[in-house]
Amino acid sequence: MTTHAPVSTGLDSCLDLGFTDSGGGEPSLRRELFAALIEVVSGSGQWSEQTAARIRGEGVAWAARGGPVSALRVAVQETTEHILVSSGHAAGAADGSRDEFARRLADAGRHVARELNRGFFAQPGRQAPASVPEAPRPRPSCAPPAYAVMALRAPGRPLGDVEAVARGHGGPETAVLTSARGLYVLALAPRHEESLDLAGRIHRDLGGTARLAVHWKPYNEVTAGQLLVDDICTVVDALGFGPGVYQLDDVLVEYAAAQTPDIAQRLVGMVQPVLDDRVLRETLSAVISADGDPDLACELLTLRRKFFDRRLRRVEELTGRRVDAPRDLQVLRTAVAVAAIMRQ
Repeated sequence: MTTHAPVSTGLDSCLDLGFTDSGGGEPSLRRELFAALIEVVSGSGQWSEQTAARIRGEGVAWAARGGPVSALRVAVQETTEHILVSSGHAAGAADGSRDEFARRLADAGRHVARELNRGFFAQPGRQAPASVPEAPRPRPSCAPPAYAVMALRAPGRPLGDVEAVARGHGGPETAVLTSARGLYVLALAPRHEESLDLAGRIHRDLGGTARLAVHWKPYNEVTAGQLLVDDICTVVDALGFGPGVYQLDDVLVEYAAAQTPDIAQRLVGMVQPVLDDRVLRETLSAVISADGDPDLACELLTLRRKFFDRRLRRVEELTGRRVDAPRDLQVLRTAVAVAAIMRQ
């Protein structure tokens, strides 16, 4: 077992994070994150079951308070960055020491994030994150309202134009949220088929390179729908899908794998060395886009076959998968998609 030198930053450094207990539970959460990260990164690098259970408990408690899962991701990221800066292993440290410490800290952060997710998604009840548009007030009806929940990505189109198209088809009761990635739309759609029809009309009007993810949800589940369409868009982007309207069924395998922590961890660990190398990442992406056809992949990369084959052998060495085997190619495709969701 490899033993690492202790980190100079003690638990008292939590005070530097500037937390004040507002009753929302975030100071408690971040103190637990800090303690867990320090335990892993400053000791033997091992993850104790007691610590894992404690972090899962924080995820459970956060979900019970109605906190958004996105806030957990932000908390892990910010706490990790604080440790890196305050430990003296940031820019002023020697390159070798800094890189090793950052690697161990990143590994510890992945452990913590995974256990938080396990705890959070063990609980069915969650309130809407602040970033999700409030569901529009429905017209009186005998049946509970339901919505088409959509994520729109239209590169090169002004967001104002995209919003106008969405509102034009969705009607006055449509709610639209503008984000850095694109738009999220909530539009009344009593039946699943109507949500698909609405998405199709919006996409036809947008044209070009627009991609749209849509899911149909009852009024009390729109938050889960927004998270879901965001993940669908992430998979579509990661796998290089073309313009179109996408549903959960289009990325079912990839999405299911991402929701299973043990499987997600194995997939990401397998493909991460390739994703960390820009050339190999582009090579694998081209192979996936070409459905394993090496000649088409070469065309996509504008690369001569002998150079392509050399890159491909390296991808296969790192992943232990052969891209000319359909089953292995599907595993690699799923791994790339899951890694994209986890990064998000």
